[in-house]
Amino acid sequence: MIVLFDFDGVIADTETQYSTFWDKTGMDYLGMKDFGHTIKGQTLVQIFAKYFDGIFISERIGANKPSPVFFDGCFARIKDFDASKTMIVGDSLSSDIQGGINAGIKTVWVNPGHLDCGDIRPDYEIASISQLEALLEEHYG
Repeated sequence: MIVLFDFDGVIADTETQYSTFWDKTGMDYLGMKDFGHTIKGQTLVQIFAKYFDGIFISERIGANKPSPVFFDGCFARIKDFDASKTMIVGDSLSSDIQGGINAGIKTVWVNPGHLDCGDIRPDYEIASISQLEALLEEHYG
């Protein structure tokens, strides 16, 4: 299973809390917005690099989510990419979830406020990233 995480919204502050989870589940790839060039962004990249096989920064790919160009750029950098074994986990319906839908991959919306999703329909919805492990075990064994 290849999991793309929206960096800034979902896991930016979870390194200590979920480091065992990242390590145990073997999550593969991390996506982030255009702050990879900032000191904060570079520091966070260094912190999380040990948990992921790749980190995708939109400014380096040349497009932002939900653009198919962003996702195609990510997928081109993943060895043996298989869309049927890939999902995106994010907190933004308009960029993360819509982008995943546009790219033809499964979507997990992190929705701590239990907001209505409107017309954008994620495949799965969780209130906290801590629920992701159980979701993955239940659906992907």
